[in-house]
Amino acid sequence: MKKEFAYNIFFLLIINLLIKPLYIFGIETKVQNITGPEAFGLYFSLFGLVFLHQFINDPGIQNYNTIFVAQNREKFVHHFPRLIGLKLVLLMLLTGVSIISGFVLGHRGYVLLYIAGISVTLFLSTLFVLFRSMLSGMGSYRTDTWLSAMDRFLLIGVIGFFFLTGLAFDIETFIVIQVICYVVCVGLAAYFLSRLGAIFRPVFDWNYSVKFVLSCLPYAIIILLTGVVMRADGVMIERLLPDGKYQAGVYSAGYRFLDAANMFGYIFGALLLPMFSRLLAEKEDTQEVFSVAYRILFVMSLMLGGTFYFYAGDVFLFFYGDAYTAGIPTMRLLILAVIPAALTNVFGPLILASRNIRQYNLLYLSAVVIYVAANLICIPRYGNIAAAGVAVFTWTYIVLGMVYICSKKGLIKSDVSILIKSVATFASLYLIFLFFDKIATLNWMVELGIIGITVLLLLYLSKYIDLKEILRAARGKE
Repeated sequence: MKKEFAYNIFFLLIINLLIKPLYIFGIETKVQNITGPEAFGLYFSLFGLVFLHQFINDPGIQNYNTIFVAQNREKFVHHFPRLIGLKLVLLMLLTGVSIISGFVLGHRGYVLLYIAGISVTLFLSTLFVLFRSMLSGMGSYRTDTWLSAMDRFLLIGVIGFFFLTGLAFDIETFIVIQVICYVVCVGLAAYFLSRLGAIFRPVFDWNYSVKFVLSCLPYAIIILLTGVVMRADGVMIERLLPDGKYQAGVYSAGYRFLDAANMFGYIFGALLLPMFSRLLAEKEDTQEVFSVAYRILFVMSLMLGGTFYFYAGDVFLFFYGDAYTAGIPTMRLLILAVIPAALTNVFGPLILASRNIRQYNLLYLSAVVIYVAANLICIPRYGNIAAAGVAVFTWTYIVLGMVYICSKKGLIKSDVSILIKSVATFASLYLIFLFFDKIATLNWMVELGIIGITVLLLLYLSKYIDLKEILRAARGKE
């Protein structure tokens, strides 16, 4: 299992380092620059509104299904067509409820059509992830790995074609293109599932669906609570501030970099959940996989956080010009959330795979109460910067709570040497970034390249991450 984990993480990082940053920084930033702060701010707010209803689109199905399929592979053929029937019903519910919510909040006309389009996009994207999780649950980890960046690859191609040819482009076009690309992705994932025996004829089995959804309910609460923490800030900024659309657009410019940095954490979490589930089902030790994943994510989050914090001005100028300079202070604070947020993708899957759902949900419930109350109080008074500060505090609270749960349940073993090396790594990286920030006068991209090489050398010498061991494992050599 360690070998399979190492192989998939290696190729996941290679694929996603090539494709997803190109989409986020080459395509999304261009979309935001073309459409402008107000138009994109509206889209950002509407996406957050629909995402708050993600618990309808995915009432815990993805997390529960990943564990269920990984531990009950023999039931896959019977289970799959009934799951498809259930998902189609949930699509109609998601679209209807999202439009009603938008109407209640005061949105009218074409904005409601935007909400419908975003709802379909979100449904298709989660269906794609669900199909990939089923491939992973059936043991096709490598197919899942190669599909992981397919959605972004297609979006880069299609939207890039619009930009290169000078075709008219607006938010409506952006939404339509996303729908088309995700239809293609879902079809491709469906092809690989069909080779494993999946039957793509929806079965509307009411009794089976009710029983399955009831089993998923604890996970549905997870989706609802995490959705609030991840996306409610954009909605509240747009609704609570006088120039809400503009402020949401400025905030989204900084939030994009947090999203980009968190991308690697999501990749780890999606891969770790079925692996932890399988290991626990077979009563095998999870510590080795957990330790490797934790150390890689910790270092990557420090590097990403340091990059976007110390070079915020250069990054904004490079990607946005002068249009979004008001968002620089917000982004510098917001990006600090990447460290605790990334680590939740190691501790969280371990808690879920061990079925400690109640403790997980209670932690997130308390975090949501803090998060919403703080934002409602602080955003009207202090604006965007308050939302950023609340996000950092909330994610730190969540990851500390997860560490406590894992320790209390005996899911992780105390390792003083790893703790000391983690603290030393944090201090070393901070000092390296601080040195280049205060003393070095090179081009910022050159400085980042030197920092990257320095950190890799430091990791090699300290053995905090044994890169040779991971690469040997990825090649199948022990």
